[in-house]
Amino acid sequence: MEIDKPVDVPVQSDVAQEHHPSHEAPAHSDREARRKQRDEEREREHQAVVSKKRNKRILQWTLAAIILIGLVNLFYRATVGGEKPYTATEIHWHADVQIELCGVRKDLPRVPAGAGHFGTPLTHTHDDNKLHLEGRIFKKRDANVGLFLDAIGVDFSESELYGKRGGDVCDGVPGRVRAFLNDDEVSVAQMQEYVIKDGDVVKLTFAP
Repeated sequence: MEIDKPVDVPVQSDVAQEHHPSHEAPAHSDREARRKQRDEEREREHQAVVSKKRNKRILQWTLAAIILIGLVNLFYRATVGGEKPYTATEIHWHADVQIELCGVRKDLPRVPAGAGHFGTPLTHTHDDNKLHLEGRIFKKRDANVGLFLDAIGVDFSESELYGKRGGDVCDGVPGRVRAFLNDDEVSVAQMQEYVIKDGDVVKLTFAP
C-alpha cells in the first residue's frame, strides 16, 4: 500500500502580500508644494508693487504739501506776517541826482527810445536827472540808490563811478569816488543802501 506523500503547497510570503503605496502620492504632494510656493511668491511681488505705488503717492503728496506750505508762507511774509513794509502806502518821491567827473557835470543815461522811463517800475528816471521813487516799498533793498544806478547802467562803487576808476587822474592828480547827501558827505556804502526821501539831493563825484 502506497502512502500518500504530503503535497507541498506554496505559501505566499507576507512580504509579497504587503501593499506598497503608489509613488503618485508624493509626486502630487510636491506639485502642490511648488504651486503654493509660486502663489506665495506672486503674492509677495504683488504686495511689493502695491507698497511701492503707495509710498510713491505718499512722497508726491508730501512734496506737494511742502511746496504749498512754502508758497503760503512766502505770501504771508510778503503781505501781513513778514517784514513790515517800508512805506504804508504808495508814494511818489523825487531826488536830484548830480554826477561830476573831474569837475564836469555828467547827465544820467537817456531813456531808451519808445520807453516811458529808464530803470525799474519802482526806481527810475525820466530824462530829468532825477531819481523817481514810485509805488509802495516793501523792502528797502528794492528801492535804494545803488539798485537804481545799477538798473540804468551807472557804475557806482568805492573804486568806480560812471567809467572813472580809482587811480584815474583829474588834471594829473589821481581821483577817488565820494558821495554827498544834501551836501553832507557819506560813505559810498551808505549811499548805495540809502532810500531817498522826497526832495533829497544825491551828489556823486570823482575828483582828487
